[in-house]
Amino acid sequence: MTTPLTVPYTRVSAPFPTLRPMLPVRLVSSTAVVDAEALVDSGSDTNVLPWDLGVRLGLNWSRALPLPPVSGSLASVASRAALLTVGVSNFPPGYLAFAWVQSNTVPLILGQTNFFLEFDVCFYASRGEFTVAPRTP
Repeated sequence: MTTPLTVPYTRVSAPFPTLRPMLPVRLVSSTAVVDAEALVDSGSDTNVLPWDLGVRLGLNWSRALPLPPVSGSLASVASRAALLTVGVSNFPPGYLAFAWVQSNTVPLILGQTNFFLEFDVCFYASRGEFTVAPRTP
């Protein structure tokens, strides 16, 4: 059994000071590797990859499979499918599907499809931390 990784919440200032569950991850495409901070968002239906990160990873917008728009503030923004290898801490890397959006107004988001299907997450907001571990079979 893998020991969960305990991560402190990160203080962010925009749009107002608050604490958020931000997770350091390594995104790997066929041509590039990018280290980034991702918002772990249990209220998000899908993983979301902002435009600039997709470009840095060498993704090709015109060759990517079109997806229905992401809901909420991105409802009018075009999106494409992106499958990336994602590393979290020293856990074995896994494949995550993302909605790559043509916008930089959102952070990298890890949501229900499929981050929460691949990882067990527990939030402890009162302690200012959360834990992450590969899913248990």
